[in-house]
Parts: sequence; C-alpha cells; structure tokens
Amino acid sequence: MRKLKVKLGEILIQRGSLNSEQLEEILIFQQEFPSKLIGEILVEKGYLQKEDIDTALAIQEGYPYLSLSRYKIEPKILRKFPLELMVKFKFVPLDLIGDILTITVSSLSHKSVILKELKHYKVRIFISACKEIRKVLENYYG
Repeated sequence: MRKLKVKLGEILIQRGSLNSEQLEEILIFQQEFPSKLIGEILVEKGYLQKEDIDTALAIQEGYPYLSLSRYKIEPKILRKFPLELMVKFKFVPLDLIGDILTITVSSLSHKSVILKELKHYKVRIFISACKEIRKVLENYYG
C-alpha cells in the first residue's frame, strides 16, 4: 500500500468532515498541547467521531475510499459471512471472484484479525464510513 503525503487535516477538509477555520483552531490548540494528536483533539472537542479519524487515517495510509451509498452489494456475498463477525469488526464483503475477496472496513484497527478470520482468501481492502457499513448491515439484516 502506498502511503499518501497528504496531511490528516487536508484529508478531512477534502472529505467535507472539517472546515479550514476548525482546522486552524485545532492547530493553534495543538501548539499549546504538542503531545496531543490532531485526531485526538478533534474528537475531544466534539468536531468528529473516532470513526471519522480512523477513515481519514486509512486514506492517508493509501487505502482507497468507497462510498457505499453508491455501491450495490449482492445479498449472496453478505450471506457467506457471519453477521456477528461483520458487526464486530465493522466490515462488509463487496465481491468474491475466485479466491479474491474484496471487503470494505471502517478502520484498519482490526485489519490483522479480519485477515486472520478470512485467511482462505486473498483480501483486497477498501475504506468506507462506519455509518455506511452499519446501514448496509441494518438494511440487509433488519
């Protein structure tokens, strides 16, 4: 995976999660408390949720972002995996061609566990918003 050289704040602004005035305020605050990370400050101040930061960090790491609101997921692919697993690790399978499984996750924090659970597949990973993953699972499973 190719890590991007884009700053977290820039990614958040590009995604519409943050505006430039908010970022400027956070950067000034961070100068007073240099041990605090920008994402940590944004969550503490209530500007963003942890999931928003996780998504932006994954994009920064070079994982492609996929908006699930524009993506049709076939029910048969969802049925291949236990709901409990998808809910616990916040992922949705998108496609399976041969042994190549494409999934989307809301965060890379469980990446190693997910890959272990899906060890019989070659896994391609996309990033999606946590609320979109929840919505897909709620729409399908009620």
